[in-house]
Amino acid sequence: MKRIIFLSLIFCFAGIKVITAQNEPAKPVDIIFEKTIIDLGEIKHGEDAIAVFIYKNTSKKPLALTNVRATCGCTVAEWSKEPVKRRKKGTITVNYDSRRVGAFNKSIRVFTDRQENPIQLQIKGKVLPPESQTKKQ
Repeated sequence: MKRIIFLSLIFCFAGIKVITAQNEPAKPVDIIFEKTIIDLGEIKHGEDAIAVFIYKNTSKKPLALTNVRATCGCTVAEWSKEPVKRRKKGTITVNYDSRRVGAFNKSIRVFTDRQENPIQLQIKGKVLPPESQTKKQ
């Protein structure tokens, strides 16, 4: 009998915790990107394939990007290591290696000093074959 009462109490407290967690207000977002997906369209082989993501610090404190990681070595991201002041904008420049022919779809993860989970950005497009290969066909 004591075991049943004990287990009932545990389930009640667990249920209360779930309900209160659902009623907690969402954390405010400290960073907003103008675009999270950039389509570079068709790119000539070897041509610059650069995407610039613009973001705004919407918080009341400076915001720092702690890391920006691409899914593979064919994509390189550059960003300012200095914190972006409140209500100001910053940029992340992403460069894709356009020597790889064909369609691409790459993810970039952005880590900040405030967000628990990274923000996902994406670039996509298609690198055309070199003109010498096109003429042979």
